[in-house]
Amino acid sequence: MEQQDDAGVFIIRRFDDTYIEAAKKDGDGWISQYIFTDAARAIYEFEAMCDFQQYSPASHFTQGKLCSILTEKGRKTLTDRKFVVTASGGKTTTPVESEEKFDRILRREFNIVRQNP
Repeated sequence: MEQQDDAGVFIIRRFDDTYIEAAKKDGDGWISQYIFTDAARAIYEFEAMCDFQQYSPASHFTQGKLCSILTEKGRKTLTDRKFVVTASGGKTTTPVESEEKFDRILRREFNIVRQNP
C-alpha cells in the first residue's frame, strides 16, 4: 500500500523472488530507493562495510566534516561547505564559508560544541 510522509509517497513491494523494494513515487512512475531481503543477518556481516565507511579514502564519510539528524519533518545536514534543511518536501541550503560559521550552526542546530576546533 502507498504511504505518504513529508519526503513523498513510498511503497514497499516484492521486487522479485528474492528481493523486496522500497520505491518513491515520481510522477506516474516509481524510483527504487532500496532493494533488500528479509534474511536474518549476524552483526559481523556488517563489519567490512562499517570499516570501509569509517576509514576508506573512497568513502564520502571521510571526505570532510558531516553531521546529520532526522527531524519530525525531515532532516538537517551540516558539512564543511553547507547546511541543508529538508522539511515537508522543501529544501533550504545555507553556505558555510568559515569554521566559525560551521561551529555556530553545529552548536545551534545540533547542540554540539567542538573541543579544539
